[in-house]
Amino acid sequence: MKTKIIIFLIILTFPIYGQKKSNFSDQNINATLWYQKSGENYLLYHQLYDFAKYRLIENLSKSSSEMPKAVVLDLDETVLDNSPYNAYLITSGTTYSTETWNQWARAGKAEALPGALDFTNFAMSLGIEVFYISNRSNISLDGTVENLKILGFPNADKEHVFLKTETSDKTIRRNKVRENYEIILFLGDNLRDYKEVFIKPAKDVKEVVDDYKKELLNFFIVFPNPMYGEWEADAIDHKYDLNEKKKTTLKKEKLEVWK
Repeated sequence: MKTKIIIFLIILTFPIYGQKKSNFSDQNINATLWYQKSGENYLLYHQLYDFAKYRLIENLSKSSSEMPKAVVLDLDETVLDNSPYNAYLITSGTTYSTETWNQWARAGKAEALPGALDFTNFAMSLGIEVFYISNRSNISLDGTVENLKILGFPNADKEHVFLKTETSDKTIRRNKVRENYEIILFLGDNLRDYKEVFIKPAKDVKEVVDDYKKELLNFFIVFPNPMYGEWEADAIDHKYDLNEKKKTTLKKEKLEVWK
């Protein structure tokens, strides 16, 4: 009788322990596929970098400053394509971690995004200095610089690539460029690549965009990134320490539902 009870309990609990653990990274499959495979995303990058050339010429012609000119680009999902890292998270059933991200960044395996190399070379041809400001950890500086060099990007050196040391706020690094240059254009996939006012705004971020719309339209080119970003941080109320299930619940609560 005792043996039968044990067998019964094993059968009863088997479905629980035999089920595959839920993969929260699966939530990112569509976003990552769209980013990697869609013709729309491919065209968007070409369009945006092409438009950035016109904006660069216009801002250069309108400048009254005698300072040398510079353009500042973010790296991730602006210049470099990190979607293979997101794909790795999905296929491995894991979520983002500083350890695996730094391994990816230091490996220097990212490909250039459409139009990025052509644009940076175009800027240099106009005598505009190219700088890259990224919130990659500074421990990945060597790998990042080497990655840019291999891809043929101009100014792929430690004098023009500024990564994160102590803070994700890019203001200090932007001001470092401003000591010797007038920055006439910013490019990035996050509004904070232009100005820090967009982090944890006291009101709806779209209202803050409206407040700065004229500036943004003239001096900032924004690229698509449906995989991650400040929008996701806002959705979870910047509560990064929550488990994935609670983060998902918060995200669902932010949705505007039909009925």
